[in-house]
Amino acid sequence: AMRRMWEGVVARYDAGDALSGISTGFPLVDEMTGGLQPRRVYGIGARAKMGKTILAMNICANIALAGKHVAVWSLEMSDEELTQRMACAISGVKSVYLQRPALLKTDDDSDSIWARINAAIKTLRTATLSICDRTDVTIEEIESQARQLHAMGLLDLLCIDHIGLLRLPKMDRHDLAVAH
Repeated sequence: AMRRMWEGVVARYDAGDALSGISTGFPLVDEMTGGLQPRRVYGIGARAKMGKTILAMNICANIALAGKHVAVWSLEMSDEELTQRMACAISGVKSVYLQRPALLKTDDDSDSIWARINAAIKTLRTATLSICDRTDVTIEEIESQARQLHAMGLLDLLCIDHIGLLRLPKMDRHDLAVAH
């Protein structure tokens, strides 16, 4: 392990790599983590309506657009809601315009907004990103599908939103079910 670790450090040094993991697209997060590291679990926690999902989806989009394979299991939002949020984040367009497109008629900049949204959608279509929005999924099902994707070389990042909504196995104690 020591030899492999040191060889990895030397290889990253020789290559001029600033990060040892996958860049999130957020310099401050990358600085704190060194990038997302293989086989590690990261959690995003905050109060309700603080933007946890959009932060996670922006990280997923950034990584997918960098050519990495990303799989998202969303237990809270539909795939359309998530892609809408990603398109808005990439384009810099307020999500209200996609939720209520009639508002575009009142905006003097509507042509620019349409162009930016279309460019973001075109960009996202090239991303190596898959989203499963089934809400009745178990951790075993996610694990099975993730192993298959990984075996095919199609998984660099796995994101589960919202892990608290996973169907838990029947156990005597809730803490053991969550730990599972």
